[in-house]
Amino acid sequence: MDNLETGSLISWAMELYELGILTDKETDGLELRFGNDEALLEMVRRVAFREGFLGNALAEGGLMASDMIGKNSFDYLIQVKGVSNLHSDERPRPAWHSISQRHRGAPII
Repeated sequence: MDNLETGSLISWAMELYELGILTDKETDGLELRFGNDEALLEMVRRVAFREGFLGNALAEGGLMASDMIGKNSFDYLIQVKGVSNLHSDERPRPAWHSISQRHRGAPII
Protein backbone atom coordinates (compact mmCIF):
# COMPACT_ATOMS: atom_id res chain seq x y z
CA MET A 1 0.00 0.00 0.00
CA ASP A 2 1.24 3.45 -0.88
CA ASN A 3 0.73 5.90 1.98
CA LEU A 4 0.20 8.91 -0.29
CA GLU A 5 -2.33 7.13 -2.51
CA THR A 6 -4.18 5.64 0.46
CA GLY A 7 -4.39 8.98 2.25
CA SER A 8 -5.56 10.73 -0.89
CA LEU A 9 -8.29 8.16 -1.53
CA ILE A 10 -9.54 8.17 2.06
CA SER A 11 -9.64 11.97 1.99
CA TRP A 12 -11.66 11.77 -1.23
CA ALA A 13 -14.03 9.27 0.41
CA MET A 14 -14.45 11.61 3.39
CA GLU A 15 -15.38 14.44 1.06
CA LEU A 16 -17.88 12.21 -0.74
CA TYR A 17 -19.37 11.22 2.63
CA GLU A 18 -19.72 14.82 3.74
CA LEU A 19 -21.35 15.71 0.40
CA GLY A 20 -23.83 12.85 0.81
CA ILE A 21 -22.54 10.91 -2.20
CA LEU A 22 -21.38 8.13 0.13
CA THR A 23 -23.81 7.07 2.82
CA ASP A 24 -23.67 4.87 5.91
CA LYS A 25 -24.66 1.99 3.64
CA GLU A 26 -21.45 2.24 1.58
CA THR A 27 -19.29 2.88 4.66
CA ASP A 28 -20.88 0.03 6.63
CA GLY A 29 -21.98 2.49 9.31
CA LEU A 30 -18.61 4.22 9.65
CA GLU A 31 -19.01 7.99 10.13
CA LEU A 32 -16.38 9.03 7.61
CA ARG A 33 -15.99 12.72 8.47
CA PHE A 34 -12.89 14.89 8.45
CA GLY A 35 -11.46 15.00 11.96
CA ASN A 36 -12.69 11.52 12.87
CA ASP A 37 -9.32 9.90 13.59
CA GLU A 38 -10.80 6.52 14.45
CA ALA A 39 -12.64 6.41 11.11
CA LEU A 40 -9.43 7.27 9.26
CA LEU A 41 -7.48 4.47 10.91
CA GLU A 42 -10.35 2.04 10.38
CA MET A 43 -10.45 2.91 6.67
CA VAL A 44 -6.71 2.27 6.34
CA ARG A 45 -7.31 -1.18 7.81
CA ARG A 46 -10.33 -1.82 5.58
CA VAL A 47 -8.42 -0.82 2.45
CA ALA A 48 -5.48 -3.04 3.45
CA PHE A 49 -7.75 -6.06 3.91
CA ARG A 50 -10.28 -5.03 1.22
CA GLU A 51 -13.10 -5.17 3.76
CA GLY A 52 -16.59 -3.97 2.93
CA PHE A 53 -17.75 -2.21 -0.19
CA LEU A 54 -15.69 0.95 0.34
CA GLY A 55 -12.50 -0.78 1.51
CA ASN A 56 -12.58 -2.99 -1.57
CA ALA A 57 -13.40 -0.08 -3.89
CA LEU A 58 -10.60 2.14 -2.60
CA ALA A 59 -8.12 -0.75 -2.80
CA GLU A 60 -8.73 -0.75 -6.57
CA GLY A 61 -7.57 2.88 -6.89
CA GLY A 62 -9.39 6.10 -7.63
CA LEU A 63 -10.62 5.48 -11.16
CA MET A 64 -12.03 2.03 -10.45
CA ALA A 65 -13.48 3.24 -7.13
CA SER A 66 -15.24 6.14 -8.86
CA ASP A 67 -16.75 3.66 -11.33
CA MET A 68 -17.89 1.42 -8.46
CA ILE A 69 -19.30 4.34 -6.41
CA GLY A 70 -20.86 6.20 -9.34
CA LYS A 71 -23.10 9.16 -8.45
CA ASN A 72 -20.69 11.73 -10.04
CA SER A 73 -17.95 10.78 -7.55
CA PHE A 74 -15.34 11.14 -10.32
CA ASP A 75 -16.00 14.89 -10.37
CA TYR A 76 -14.37 15.14 -6.92
CA LEU A 77 -11.44 12.78 -7.56
CA ILE A 78 -8.11 14.61 -7.64
CA GLN A 79 -5.94 12.68 -10.07
CA VAL A 80 -3.53 13.00 -12.96
CA LYS A 81 -3.98 10.34 -15.62
CA GLY A 82 -5.57 8.01 -13.09
CA VAL A 83 -3.00 8.42 -10.31
CA SER A 84 -3.67 10.53 -7.22
CA ASN A 85 -1.38 13.51 -6.90
CA LEU A 86 0.47 14.79 -3.85
CA HIS A 87 -2.11 17.52 -3.13
CA SER A 88 0.49 20.16 -3.81
CA ASP A 89 0.97 22.83 -6.44
CA GLU A 90 3.70 21.79 -8.86
CA ARG A 91 3.68 25.03 -10.86
CA PRO A 92 6.48 26.73 -8.88
CA ARG A 93 8.68 23.65 -9.34
CA PRO A 94 9.93 23.64 -12.96
CA ALA A 95 11.55 20.24 -12.50
CA TRP A 96 8.11 18.74 -11.94
CA HIS A 97 6.72 19.85 -15.31
CA SER A 98 7.10 16.25 -16.43
CA ILE A 99 3.88 15.33 -14.59
CA SER A 100 1.84 16.52 -17.55
CA GLN A 101 4.13 14.75 -20.02
CA ARG A 102 4.31 11.30 -18.45
CA HIS A 103 2.12 8.52 -19.75
CA ARG A 104 1.73 6.89 -16.29
CA GLY A 105 0.59 9.86 -14.23
CA ALA A 106 2.13 11.88 -11.43
CA PRO A 107 5.56 10.58 -10.44
CA ILE A 108 6.97 10.62 -6.94
CA ILE A 109 10.17 12.64 -7.05
